[in-house]
Amino acid sequence: MPKYTELPKKRICKVCNSEFQPVNYSIFCSKKCQESRLSEIKASKKKTITLPCVTCGTTVIASTSLELQYARKGRAYCSEICKKEFIKQKSSKVMAETNRKYASERMRKKNPMHNPEAKAKMKAKLKEIGWKPPVHKGNGHLTEPQKVLAAALNWPMEVAVNTGKRQAGLPTCFKIDIANEELKIAIEVDGGSHHALAIKEQDARKTAFLESLGWKVIRFWNKEVNSNLDECVRRVKELVTSKAA
Repeated sequence: MPKYTELPKKRICKVCNSEFQPVNYSIFCSKKCQESRLSEIKASKKKTITLPCVTCGTTVIASTSLELQYARKGRAYCSEICKKEFIKQKSSKVMAETNRKYASERMRKKNPMHNPEAKAKMKAKLKEIGWKPPVHKGNGHLTEPQKVLAAALNWPMEVAVNTGKRQAGLPTCFKIDIANEELKIAIEVDGGSHHALAIKEQDARKTAFLESLGWKVIRFWNKEVNSNLDECVRRVKELVTSKAA
């Protein structure tokens, strides 16, 4: 027969440190203290990952299974607001990339303006309803980028070059935005309207005519002059040096 071990008369609870009379070999005074200690042990063994919120940068401690799943992918959210904002930004980025990859290519291939019949039909309709294009900053209307670049070079603006007798598809004269008549350097400062197909064709005719007379034509966009005037001036000076050589 195993020797009977008598229970101690008093014990100190390992959780609340209160003295109690044990009824078995437990080291806790109550079931509540026992469950509390088990919860502490479980929490200490629970895996956590600390990383910044992907939206606002606030430190996040990922502990739940879903949070840990996101954390393994390098994502953490400090709130539902940040989570929705990240998903919104991600969706916008994916959509933009998809459009750049596929939609723009489809538009280039299916652009009705490449179809002569559709183009002629559109022109006839516009003529029928009396539509006229809005007046853009050009054709005698001085723009701020044009003024700024002309001032930096100290060259005259709106220099007219006669075409002689009116030729098919040409006006009586072309006006150059900024010009050096001695070196025959023509500078055109273009706005957004010059992306249009009809304006591109006009610019091409203008460039071809000026080059046939020995002019060198250089073009800048408005945004180029506004954002980097020094670079535009440098390019013109390089052209002046090559012309003068």
